[in-house]
Amino acid sequence: NNAIKFTDEGKIAIRADFIETESTFVFEVKDTGVGIPQDKQAEIFEPFIQHAGKKLFAEGTGLGLSITKKLIEMMDGTLTLNSQPDKGSLFRAEIPLQRIDEFDRKMNQVENSITAYEGDRKKVLIVDDNNTNVSFLISVLEPIDFIIAIAENGLIGLQKLPIFMPDLVLLDYRMPVMNGMEFIQIAKQNPEFKDIKIIGISATLHQKELKKQFHDLCDDFVPKPIDSDLLFNKMKEVLNMEWIYENLPVIDELALSKEVIFPANDLISALAACADIGDFNGINQLLENLTKENANYANFSNIIKKYSKNYDRDGIMKFLNTIQ
Repeated sequence: NNAIKFTDEGKIAIRADFIETESTFVFEVKDTGVGIPQDKQAEIFEPFIQHAGKKLFAEGTGLGLSITKKLIEMMDGTLTLNSQPDKGSLFRAEIPLQRIDEFDRKMNQVENSITAYEGDRKKVLIVDDNNTNVSFLISVLEPIDFIIAIAENGLIGLQKLPIFMPDLVLLDYRMPVMNGMEFIQIAKQNPEFKDIKIIGISATLHQKELKKQFHDLCDDFVPKPIDSDLLFNKMKEVLNMEWIYENLPVIDELALSKEVIFPANDLISALAACADIGDFNGINQLLENLTKENANYANFSNIIKKYSKNYDRDGIMKFLNTIQ
């Protein structure tokens, strides 16, 4: 879409490929448009930022690249830019993928909103170097009373185990210094940690033998991007716990009878994209920016927040679908 907007002449090329040896999906968009100066290239991935070179342009909200980058990073991928003013731009996305039929995706859908769990408070150690994934996990676990600790690699995770003594470790595989496999192998040698449960969370395991070994060492596994419903079901099984539910909120006629001003379709699509992957932190950030920009969107924002507070992504999607 951006390539079309900012290319008046020349060409736009789209290339998609799968590199078998690296199990990596590559997608490129190359244009001969206005290009982006070097000092502006980092900031265009920020929300609500647009740069059109010498071309005046007002259409759009400046959210597309920010959301795209966030979604790709949640799958342990990368989005890079190579651009020169007046010569054009090349956006390249690389995402590690694995065949979907190699996953057991059977799960019971969480039909109601989880507000807490029965029994004593439980501790969760998140071992992951990806800030986006860590923020997402905190946003879904902390509000329902889990005690959270964070380690950005396996070595720091091992150092925190005897101090924090978690009930559960949410463990990424690919990390600097020490990966998830090494973490498990060392941790399991210590009898003190034998009761600690481990759920592997990764999108980067491509070699079948390595994947099976990591899966076997973990008590269970959740692929990235993380599906919150699947995660909750796995946690229930692994920790032998029971969730406490609250009935899903219903948007009443009084709320809809108020004057509701709806934002641009770009923002509605951005909210839908976040809801689709259960990124409630991203939804709240979008709503916060929206109401700061224009207080007239407060009623719209409050309706979405009712659903977001209860982690009801289906409710958000249904509401957004009624207005698109």
